[in-house]
Amino acid sequence: MWISDPKHRLLSLATWNSDLYFVISTRVFFEPDLVDSERIVEVPWQSWGPSNARVFTHRFSCRLGVRGSRALYAFPAAGTEVGDNSIATEYRLHLMDFSPLAVKRHHQQGLGTIMNKPSTVEPIQTEERITTSMPYVEVVSDRVFTYGEFTKMWFDRDRLYLLKDHFGIVRSSHLPMKCHILIVRLGSN
Repeated sequence: MWISDPKHRLLSLATWNSDLYFVISTRVFFEPDLVDSERIVEVPWQSWGPSNARVFTHRFSCRLGVRGSRALYAFPAAGTEVGDNSIATEYRLHLMDFSPLAVKRHHQQGLGTIMNKPSTVEPIQTEERITTSMPYVEVVSDRVFTYGEFTKMWFDRDRLYLLKDHFGIVRSSHLPMKCHILIVRLGSN
């Protein structure tokens, strides 16, 4: 059974002006220098960020969900066409587990793909490059979803929930009586 350790939970931060999603481990907040301090402590990005975060390019039509030590992200599918307004037309779901236990389990059982090499992104608004290296295990869905096929997504311990909005109701003030939820059971851990 999957249970999240409080020291390895995630925070997500979307920066709209620079088109980035930050996925940050809360373990940085359990460091003795921060926990035991009686004063405000400013910790520079270079001393905590690269090893305790991953940064992904955010596109308006992509979705990110975070729960415990896992993140779920709808990335544009490889080779997908870009439609009007630079929106990809097809997506795959990527479930990423940032728990050190998942990384250890990968080495023992080979489940998923280990992502332990640094990655670098360049925000659109600046010329500054951001490199991060927090390791994680990734599983990518076989199914390809088309743009607009679901409007919201979230997950719990063993299921994904994708809100399908056939009539534009979720974005309006009406009750979502004609919305459908697609529930996908995750494999055993």
